[in-house]
Amino acid sequence: MQPSPSTQRDQSAGYLISRLHWSFTRYLVQEFRDEGLNRAQVAVLADAFILAEAPQDALSAMQGTDNAATTRALQALEEKGLVFRKEDPANKRRKLVSVTEKARAIEPAFFSKLGSLSESLFHGFTPEERSQLIVFLHKMMFNIQAALDKE
Repeated sequence: MQPSPSTQRDQSAGYLISRLHWSFTRYLVQEFRDEGLNRAQVAVLADAFILAEAPQDALSAMQGTDNAATTRALQALEEKGLVFRKEDPANKRRKLVSVTEKARAIEPAFFSKLGSLSESLFHGFTPEERSQLIVFLHKMMFNIQAALDKE
């Protein structure tokens, strides 16, 4: 007897990851509603904090998105006064992205919210399960990137 379609779906890594992504996105939107930030803006801002002064294309690469999506997120973040872009003196066609003092002022609360999300995700996990899942997720990311690179 073959498993039912709903059982197959519930055992599908792709389906579960997709559901987790949408729940994660809803959580981020809810948590950052007061700041007026969407998921893409939160992700780009987090990487901008980490990289200090970074080329815009490096942010796109970290996000795994195209430059147009990163540009839209950066434009919105600039309008909110959280980042600024300037010409790269070494390459006039490239923009360097930095966070503003306004962004630095919200940085502790920003990362606190992201930390709370992480803790919510791992609620009920043992430290070993948590570590194991992180390893598995990295393997899955590597595998899907390798599959994409073959195309």
